[in-house]
Amino acid sequence: SGGVSYAWHPGIYLSDSTTSSPWVHAITSVSYTVIARSPDGCLDTLHAHVSVDAAAHIYLDDSASIYPGQSYQMNPQTNCVYFTWFPVAGLDNAYVSDPVVTPVVSSRYIVHGKTEWGCEAVDSIYINLKETIFGLPNAFTPGSGINSKLLLIKMGEGTLSYFRVYNRWGNKVFETGNINEGWD
Repeated sequence: SGGVSYAWHPGIYLSDSTTSSPWVHAITSVSYTVIARSPDGCLDTLHAHVSVDAAAHIYLDDSASIYPGQSYQMNPQTNCVYFTWFPVAGLDNAYVSDPVVTPVVSSRYIVHGKTEWGCEAVDSIYINLKETIFGLPNAFTPGSGINSKLLLIKMGEGTLSYFRVYNRWGNKVFETGNINEGWD
């Protein structure tokens, strides 16, 4: 202060590059030099650096579908370093960027992220818990091979009262109550 003229270089992002105290509206970090002229004609040079920190960003898929008993690994694209997930039910850790979730009902999970500079962002993902699906193949190859057992196919968790196999004459040749056991 006390100068009669000022020249800021570079003049970008400044409200006025010829005033002693311009407003800076930088969108990126910039180093400035100002040359001030006193009433006696003396010159003085000062330097100032304006740092612009990146805004916080978090991007999650809108939704994911899983079957009962399955887990889903959250995988946000982010520049945040601190995280808080809500609700915590079904999460293995509510304070990391990529928790594993195993929900018992369909739920929306919200993440609050913060950068090292304190900038914050929020996003969410809906985890759709589908109903368990059971199926039975219409063919198999007895013996050895990839399809050597006739067994129930399931997506999700489920229980089985019984699984019975009859031959073409109506005689029972196999029975189990174990959902993971099949007939060879």
